[in-house]
Amino acid sequence: MKKLLCLALAAVLCIFCVACTGKGGDETTPISTQATPQSTGEPEGSSAPAADATSGDATSATDPADVTTEAPAGPATVPEADAVCSIGSDFYGTLADAFTVVKAGETINITKDFTTNEHLYTTSEGQWSINGNGHKITAQIDTIEGFIQVEYCTIDVVNLKIDYKEELMGVSNGQLGCAAFSVGAEGTVNLTDVDIVAYWGDGLNIDSEGTIVINSGSYAISLDNAAPQSNLICLNGTGKLIVKDGTFSRNGVTGTKRALIRCNGAGQTLTIEGGVWESSCGRILYNNGSASADALRNFTISGGTFTLGVADPSSYTYDPAFQFGTGGGVNLTISGGTFEIKAGCPMTFFNCSSKNTNVVITDGTFVNGSSDLLLSSYAATAEDAGSVITVKGGTFTNTSGHMLSASNIAGGVVIEGGTFNTANADDAAAVKAIAGTGAVIK
Repeated sequence: MKKLLCLALAAVLCIFCVACTGKGGDETTPISTQATPQSTGEPEGSSAPAADATSGDATSATDPADVTTEAPAGPATVPEADAVCSIGSDFYGTLADAFTVVKAGETINITKDFTTNEHLYTTSEGQWSINGNGHKITAQIDTIEGFIQVEYCTIDVVNLKIDYKEELMGVSNGQLGCAAFSVGAEGTVNLTDVDIVAYWGDGLNIDSEGTIVINSGSYAISLDNAAPQSNLICLNGTGKLIVKDGTFSRNGVTGTKRALIRCNGAGQTLTIEGGVWESSCGRILYNNGSASADALRNFTISGGTFTLGVADPSSYTYDPAFQFGTGGGVNLTISGGTFEIKAGCPMTFFNCSSKNTNVVITDGTFVNGSSDLLLSSYAATAEDAGSVITVKGGTFTNTSGHMLSASNIAGGVVIEGGTFNTANADDAAAVKAIAGTGAVIK
């Protein structure tokens, strides 16, 4: 009897246990052991679903559709002591890292002087800034490339110094387009209190649809830059250059063909409102490549001080101050500024020797050291206009040389006004013969 009572009690307890725990002979996998396949009780390699910890539904733990992939992290920040720049409170070990993450409205602050071999290309959207805080970057580029290339964004650069170097140091003739700053394809760079020295290549390069605005600063070709193709500023295609102030120098070795501003292709826009410009061998402006009558380069100079030549000219080879040949295609208007060729330098002021060239002078002061002042030598054809220089105002003084070139074509120089000072009677007579009543000849 006792045995039967014990068996009955055991059966009741078993039923009670099953009701409370939900466990019986057909057990499910405990949630706490889902991540360990060996503890599931299923044969190895089984595709049996695992229990969902939140809903209790059976789901596949290896389904790629359920895996969330996060965007890759940006460049790692570094301690301030190891940084060359910062954005807000984040510090970066390279300028390239900062260029990768900078956003519209932000400023990259340069935190110390440093040397880099980076060629930087940025299209970071919107308008943002680089504040040099007075520091210098030495761009020691070890390939034939520029330093900073900008497209499809606007960068305001302030209070920064750049020494642009390249290990070939002129052996490759200063590849055109390689520069401390190169801007193109709807990019804009505004430079304020920026100092750039080009030891190789160009100081600035502007490609089609790019714009550089120079508000102030110092821009120079180094005396150590022996590359004959290196120009202070290279302006290409439909690029735009606006100069409001600054100092610009291209002094250096003799016999080079560099320019303060070299123009390539057709359709450039140049506006010079001021600045101090110096060149030992000439070439304020030099155009290269052909431009048709409907794709002219448009240049405007309304101010600035331009000094060309050296005190001892005997060992120098000179190019014209304004050299418009090799294809022509120029509209130049000068309404102000002071232009001086030092005494004894055989440098033609205006050399207009190709088609579609139109120079208009309404004001300004011009002092000619030794050579021709106005030269226009390309006659019009059925297809193209010739070269014409029209003087409506300004003051012109010859310390030596001639006001007019013997190479001028008929009608190539038109004098409607202005004051002409020359000690040469024959020269004065030549000017008077073509001058209108508004001109003064002394």
